[in-house]
Amino acid sequence: MRDAPSIPSLPLTPSQKRFRLFALLFVLCFYSYAYLMTPERMKSSWSPPEIMSLIGLPCLLCGGTRATHFLLHGDVQRALYFNWIALPALACAVGFVVVMSLELAQRRRLVPTIVPSRTQVTALAVVALSLWAHHIYDALSSPKPELLNRDGLYFLLAANNSNTEATQ
Repeated sequence: MRDAPSIPSLPLTPSQKRFRLFALLFVLCFYSYAYLMTPERMKSSWSPPEIMSLIGLPCLLCGGTRATHFLLHGDVQRALYFNWIALPALACAVGFVVVMSLELAQRRRLVPTIVPSRTQVTALAVVALSLWAHHIYDALSSPKPELLNRDGLYFLLAANNSNTEATQ
């Protein structure tokens, strides 16, 4: 039986150390904010993302911060209501923090650099578009009014279309 190829034990360059430190700080700040923020209070100062303002439908990550908040507080059902992607994102974030922390502590790379092929990037884009379509369908069919902007293009066109059909 052949051994798996080992990852070269290359020391981290100063720029790699900085990147890992800033990435760790960013992830930890986001999850700290998501844990401490209050979704009910957030609604008064909230403005929708540009894509939601324009088309009226949620982006792939809409509801993610609120979902993360509820997930971190143990309310999995409410987290899944807002955006189920928060669950795998939290698992990935934990893995990311562990690996980056170990790499910084050991001052060497533990995971090889991954350079995706065009096919992999295309597959990832198809998966992301599919997830986004499902998120939109879920927001429209549930309904989830906090994830929709009734002044957006989608609702204006839908209203215009129903007015046109009513006059015929």
